[in-house]
Amino acid sequence: MVKKFGLEVTGPLEPFTEGFAGMLEAQGYALGGARQLVLLAAHLSRWLEEQGLGAGDLTAELVETFMAEHRSLHRWCRSARSLGPLLAYLRSIDVVGEELPMASGSLAEALLAEFRCYLISQRGFAPSTVEHYVRDARMCLGAWWPDGLIDLAWLR
Repeated sequence: MVKKFGLEVTGPLEPFTEGFAGMLEAQGYALGGARQLVLLAAHLSRWLEEQGLGAGDLTAELVETFMAEHRSLHRWCRSARSLGPLLAYLRSIDVVGEELPMASGSLAEALLAEFRCYLISQRGFAPSTVEHYVRDARMCLGAWWPDGLIDLAWLR
């Protein structure tokens, strides 16, 4: 149970929700915004359980299928980009593979979300430092690829 938000998460994402909530707090998310993201994780977890799937089974197609069903029932979450922080967290702890793209979001935003998780979970930087580095990385991506077509092979 994610006590801070008064939410109970069941299903395959349950073991990861406390860590996810901690990551959101470390990133400086407001309580209401973090609660919404944990609630979305709870919905995804129940949906995965209903489908007989685990957290490691997440693919871009599954994310889009879930979001299509979720959008029809809930107006507060419209895009797969809303799952970006959760998917970045799951990638950072090797639950889902690096190849899982954010189909509805830009590659740049997915890369920045992963970079943010890395800075927090692997480097232990303070939220203000993380945001400074992410802002700089966003400017670099925009300068190197102003058209948004990022060539990952070029990055080293």
